[in-house]
Amino acid sequence: MQTSPLAQGDALAEGLSEVLGGQSVTALQPLSGGASRETWQFNVDGRPLIMHRQRPGAERDMGIEVDVLRAARGGGVPVAEVVEASTDSSKLGAAFIVVRKVQGETIPRKILRDQKFATARSRLTRDCAEALARLHAIDPAAVAGLPASRCSQPNRSL
Repeated sequence: MQTSPLAQGDALAEGLSEVLGGQSVTALQPLSGGASRETWQFNVDGRPLIMHRQRPGAERDMGIEVDVLRAARGGGVPVAEVVEASTDSSKLGAAFIVVRKVQGETIPRKILRDQKFATARSRLTRDCAEALARLHAIDPAAVAGLPASRCSQPNRSL
């Protein structure tokens, strides 16, 4: 017998409340997600939050992703703040990350054409360059578990 989506949402809201210290979870709803994780939005005490939960069979180590997000935020990269995270699947049925929701548009067509994004378009290249510069200033060795990258080694064959 399968559990209804409503019952699954209720169980998830209860689990989220528990991992967030007993705070009340409201307005929980799924967002469109990718192949490797579920994405949900909800509110806790009026704060909009997002939860990514790993799907069964996904192999990515969400613990490393959390460490990368925290290092990036600490380095001044504009990324969502991690509120809670765990690779322990007993808490919410799978590894998860809860972050503060960042308002914004993600549809390129809208960003590139809609008049309301004209100011954002005028700053987009500079803002992206600044974010990338901050990201590249972070020492990869500062993130535990991050695999060594050939990118950190100069490529002498060019």
